[in-house]
Amino acid sequence: MKTIKLENQLLLPVFTFLQNVNLKANKASRGRTQLLKRLEEKSKEFNEALTEIRKEYFEVGKDDELVVVDGKYEFKDEKNKTTLEAELNGKVEELNKEHFEIQFGEYSTKYDALFIALDNLEIEISGQEAFAYNELMDAYEVNEDKKEEEK
Repeated sequence: MKTIKLENQLLLPVFTFLQNVNLKANKASRGRTQLLKRLEEKSKEFNEALTEIRKEYFEVGKDDELVVVDGKYEFKDEKNKTTLEAELNGKVEELNKEHFEIQFGEYSTKYDALFIALDNLEIEISGQEAFAYNELMDAYEVNEDKKEEEK
């Protein structure tokens, strides 16, 4: 089954790119809508994992929510804040580098149409958009390379 795999840290840039790119109302556009839904689900999972990591280091209230004071989370142990920050940053970085996977499944033809349309885009992109586009297309092309190898 076809899949795309990307690092968690690419969720937002890829989502934003797909949301902003202009496509005609056809299978490609419908594929984009389905992929955006799946990216939203993955983003929710990522944010839940991030919250769990934060709860290890920051104060949690009676409602099991992180305590925010003056717009910032409060460390559980202020004396060891520097050490805790380093640990926390390491875990967050690890989470950002983890890969998520989206299987094409029942939307395979729509996703394929989306990637064909993206490959044939004739627009200028730069910066974060170009980066997100490249990473997304690379993830798709890995599947295409595997498919060719299986023949």
